[in-house]
Amino acid sequence: MDVFHLKYRPRKITEIDNVRVVSQLEALLSKGSLPPSMLLVGPKGSGKTSVARILAMWANCTDRTKDGDVCGKCPACEEILSGRSLDVVEMDAASNRGIDEAKSLKENAFLGPVRLKQKVFIIDEAHMLTREAFNSWLKLIEEPPEHLILIMCTTEPSRLPETIVSRLFRIDFPRGEDQSLRKSLERVIKLEKLKIDKSVIDDLVAQSDGSFRNLHRKLNQLVLAVGVKISEADYDKWSHGQGGELGGQLVEEYILAGKYGQLVEKIEKVSELGIDWSEKRMEWIAWFQKRMVEMAVGNGGEIHRYRQIVEKLMEVGKWEKMTDISQLPIEMAILMMADNLTGAGHKTGDEKPVTTKMSVSKSVKNEEKKVKVDERQSEAVGEPIAGGEGETEWWPELLQLVKKENYSVEAFLRASRPAKMEGNEVVLEVYYPFHKERLEEERNRQLIERVMATILGKPLRLRLVLSKNKIVPVVSGLKPGTGEGDVYQLAKEIFS
Repeated sequence: MDVFHLKYRPRKITEIDNVRVVSQLEALLSKGSLPPSMLLVGPKGSGKTSVARILAMWANCTDRTKDGDVCGKCPACEEILSGRSLDVVEMDAASNRGIDEAKSLKENAFLGPVRLKQKVFIIDEAHMLTREAFNSWLKLIEEPPEHLILIMCTTEPSRLPETIVSRLFRIDFPRGEDQSLRKSLERVIKLEKLKIDKSVIDDLVAQSDGSFRNLHRKLNQLVLAVGVKISEADYDKWSHGQGGELGGQLVEEYILAGKYGQLVEKIEKVSELGIDWSEKRMEWIAWFQKRMVEMAVGNGGEIHRYRQIVEKLMEVGKWEKMTDISQLPIEMAILMMADNLTGAGHKTGDEKPVTTKMSVSKSVKNEEKKVKVDERQSEAVGEPIAGGEGETEWWPELLQLVKKENYSVEAFLRASRPAKMEGNEVVLEVYYPFHKERLEEERNRQLIERVMATILGKPLRLRLVLSKNKIVPVVSGLKPGTGEGDVYQLAKEIFS
């Protein structure tokens, strides 16, 4: 099956669904020529790159329609649509952001087109370019050769130097309105000959976050999973399997009730389904942004709370590429809300103090006693390491050394503890199946065994067992009474 968001991406101005973008383009193209340097600004999935390609076609099309649109059939249009044109260069600034790439592109800019009338450079994720790269282009943007059109696309215009932005013609791409999104979705449904209940269409539009790409991608996933006939019941079943029960409304209810621990526990369970937590976080941001605006317009008393929720969900996005524990950033956001909105460890409603089953101690003294008691009660591995605390003095050092090589493995280890040593075998008791599975991966196991051998002076074999008790991990360096023993602090350490 074709990928819908690629198959049905607009190839002409008349195929662009965002009416506000079309309005800007019509005003621009009515002048009969394009500005030499442009900036397309909008959220991911709003159609910036597609429009940049249409503009490249418009500049080179030899047979425009009566209403000024590209024909899509002339040799120039076909060459650009197929991605074969040597005169239309696309560069992903996220991967090519340095001064060397910028200089190379600048040198290429002054060479004339090979086949087309105009050479077009499309720079995606332009905000990722270094300041040095921008500076090297300043003269090019100020005095571009007549044959060149430079189009920069970005989701974050504030990160571009003002000296650059002030010299670019800007086109804004707002999030798609429900009417435009619905029109786009219904076109795909018609062309693919799908039969989908109206309620399903309504929910797909509501969950799209104003992104045409998200909308088509979700429809693609749904059709692959369910088929070409999709009832409301089919959709509800599929949505539940995708973590759909953790929608914005339910999450809001949990947060307002102060049930942070229960929410984190639910996230852990749903994670086993392989949820895309980055997408889920954006879904929540869209939900709470709407609620925040509703409060502001209605002069509601919860504006501060909703603003903080949106802030925390946005803040943790930068951690998504820094850990293999996909749900960790969003769990961090929930626990940060617990700290900021209710005060860590304080009761809210009928919720217990803000802790989860993953929590570490509030007080080292109290938890040292708990560890000793639980060691005697452990059914998973029998007797603990002989000699008590002194026998696990190497554990903090192991955590530190592993952390230097792999943050994620160290995070998994913190959800475990050394239980006993038998000959050349060290038994680790792990508290959650997911963490145990990750630690058992060969590369992770080898890393831990290598570090253990370095610390203890002999080759050791690691054996992992799943705990039957909720025992507190052996973690050093936590200060009694500071709140540094909770999962929030541990996650902060992972990203430090």
